[in-house]
Amino acid sequence: MAARATARQQSIKDNKEKYGSKSKTRSGTKTESSEDPDPPKLVSSYKRLKREWGDMIDEFVEEWRTLNIVSAVLVPGILTLFQIDSAANDPVTRSLAFWSLILALWSLVYGCLYVIQFRRMRSESIMIEWALEAEKRDGIFWNTWVMLALPAVSLAWSVLVFLVAIIWFMWRSRANPPPDISFPASSSTELGFRIFTCGLFAAAVVYLILVLMRFFQFGAPMTSRWKRHMKDIVADVARLGA
Repeated sequence: MAARATARQQSIKDNKEKYGSKSKTRSGTKTESSEDPDPPKLVSSYKRLKREWGDMIDEFVEEWRTLNIVSAVLVPGILTLFQIDSAANDPVTRSLAFWSLILALWSLVYGCLYVIQFRRMRSESIMIEWALEAEKRDGIFWNTWVMLALPAVSLAWSVLVFLVAIIWFMWRSRANPPPDISFPASSSTELGFRIFTCGLFAAAVVYLILVLMRFFQFGAPMTSRWKRHMKDIVADVARLGA
């Protein structure tokens, strides 16, 4: 009896050592496989991308605020040009001033709209969608980069046209002009200037509509689309796991 009990205890001890070594090996294999170096790298890359996205938005907002200040300072200067009789009576100077004023005002509109909208575009879904949109090349006259450059481009053209108006006025004005001085222009020339002014304003309106459509695209519809996409991914993973 004592011999049988001793043998049974020895067998139990051997089984414990055997299965214990297997469980340790399995747990060690599981631990080694779970210690994959890729997830930490992905997490750090994601955090860096999110930080750079936030920094880029802050830089854009600061730049647009500066452009808004310059546009707000330029508008009174352009309006002052209309108060000079000889400049107001000159169709070329007057038209150039109108073009510069329209561009400066639209630069101010774009800048204010961008400052308000981009401060809200800090979520992960917008960041990823914006990165995908930036890789597209929809066309020369409209894409993501054209949209971002609208305030700066409008202000640059406004300043350039205003400088041209000043130089033109300098060559057309006199030190002591007679009281009835005028710079007549043909009716076709006046009509051409007015058509171009209306066309410039219409182009700015078209770009404003495109900008609003793009902002609407990055709003609630994009959020709901990303939620549906994530639900589909979770459902596919659950189906594969089952």
